[in-house]
Amino acid sequence: MHPPASTNPKKPQDLFLVCGLQSLGQHCVAVLKEYDVRVNAIDDVQPEHWEVQEVPILLEKLIIGDCRQPSVLEQAGISQCRSILLVTRNERINIEAAFAARRLNPHVRLIVRSDKQNFNKLLWENLGNFVAFEPTHLSAHAFALTALGSEAIGYFTLEGQLLQVIKHQVQPKDSWCNGKPVHRLNLTTRRILSHTPVSSDPLKELFGWDPEAEVQVGDTLVYIDVAYDLALSEQHQKYHSQRWQ
Repeated sequence: MHPPASTNPKKPQDLFLVCGLQSLGQHCVAVLKEYDVRVNAIDDVQPEHWEVQEVPILLEKLIIGDCRQPSVLEQAGISQCRSILLVTRNERINIEAAFAARRLNPHVRLIVRSDKQNFNKLLWENLGNFVAFEPTHLSAHAFALTALGSEAIGYFTLEGQLLQVIKHQVQPKDSWCNGKPVHRLNLTTRRILSHTPVSSDPLKELFGWDPEAEVQVGDTLVYIDVAYDLALSEQHQKYHSQRWQ
């Protein structure tokens, strides 16, 4: 399994910003804090109901204001953020805030609540480091884990587990894969989907790669692994199947 980037010890960029503290936003805060990072939040009004009761004490800072406004984003620390999760119930606000955040921080990862797939592709091409999800299909864990790791390109749930699709370019330090035959990288928690050698053209067929090939620095791997083990209790089943309102 290839875990999200380590968050210990804490670094200045280990600051995450959640915009929108309805149900989805609150659960995103709780999941992010499981990884011992700092989390700020913006909401247009002071929340009256905390679905996740501990959120007020988990937040470093809560800013009341419009997340589309540069001054509000700056007050919330956008320039120091690794990722911003734009999960308000208003899709237009989320998208406008994404543009505002990108202008203030060219490197921040944008995770946006949106279901307009064609438009999202256009946004990705223009904004870069951008991921859009439809929350009725994914849990808060998917949103939060995408904020933590920049290589995830998709998530889905299967048999009580949250699985992630990772696109990874092999680095010299990657002892888990560097110098090993591709087929040896398959584990019970990981399945290789494709291997593209650095010296080759992109593969036209997903499974048109050689499982005996040795992985080298610069190669690209696409694989599925377990992102999170979901409890199968009634409480967690309800949590992961609910539609975020």
